Amino acid sequence: MSHRQARPGEGGYVLLAVLLLAVLITSVTMAHARHALMAATDTNATLKSQVAEHAAGSGFAWAKQSLLADGARSTLLQVGSDDIGISVTDDGPDLHSVTVTASGEGYSQEVSGIVETYRTTAGQLPGLTSSAVTALMGASGRVEVSGSVTYADTEITGILYLRHGATLTLRHVILSGSIVSEAACSDAAWTPAQQTTIIVDGGLLIEPGATLPGCAIVAPDAAVTGTGNDRVQIRGVVVARNVTLPGSGALHKQVVASEPLALSALVDQPGSGRAPRTWPDALDTGAEGVSRVAFPNVTASADEQESIEDFAFPRTP
Repeated sequence: MSHRQARPGEGGYVLLAVLLLAVLITSVTMAHARHALMAATDTNATLKSQVAEHAAGSGFAWAKQSLLADGARSTLLQVGSDDIGISVTDDGPDLHSVTVTASGEGYSQEVSGIVETYRTTAGQLPGLTSSAVTALMGASGRVEVSGSVTYADTEITGILYLRHGATLTLRHVILSGSIVSEAACSDAAWTPAQQTTIIVDGGLLIEPGATLPGCAIVAPDAAVTGTGNDRVQIRGVVVARNVTLPGSGALHKQVVASEPLALSALVDQPGSGRAPRTWPDALDTGAEGVSRVAFPNVTASADEQESIEDFAFPRTP
């Protein structure tokens, strides 16, 4: 944080703005800043404090949104007679530098920080995380399914990996593992011709295994369709383009699809209650946020230290 000398009489107000701008970027110190505002009983000081709080909040709110969108990485806000500039620089896939500057008549100030974010899926259906894809590709029980394949009256342990365009029919099958499509393992867009199909004809029990815990079907391009004879017990999360089950059974975990679900009244959904449920760690579910904000150590000059030591909130006579 740095600022140049303010005009006589303004040093206390400018310092207050600098301090508020520096502390208001994290919710942890927000309550302390508001307490400081209440202590500033002088009307002029209070107004300047509120301007600083608004500038800091607006600046970092914009910066956060900028981290999640394509396009501009800088902007200029007008707060009263002051100019508030915000810039975001990408230092890596999930690491960014954020700088907020404020300038007005007789002063200039700046605060910089390093922001670490976690990725988003930009509204897409959940897919597998990179570590989950690595585990999937290295799994010894992975079976690749291409073209049209039917499994009937059998038990399967492992991963059924659907290549683009595959059709999988399951008839009286117990699967200790997961069904995953190629589209779930890549950020690349898939075409209609590459969509997959999962047909359920008869009984189907899926209990996720150790490779992808909690994940039963992860196929954002797939149409999961029952024939009317379908009787399902799926004990993991289902991700699909659409799910049509006219038979009976239960979906015990979350079900997410890009098209409305078409489920018989005989298909129970105990996994879709009112209380939120935790998603499996293997899925990138699209949650966005800032995981860490850090500020570099700054050594105050002798004049700045003296100004800090001498500062006192103005009081009403």
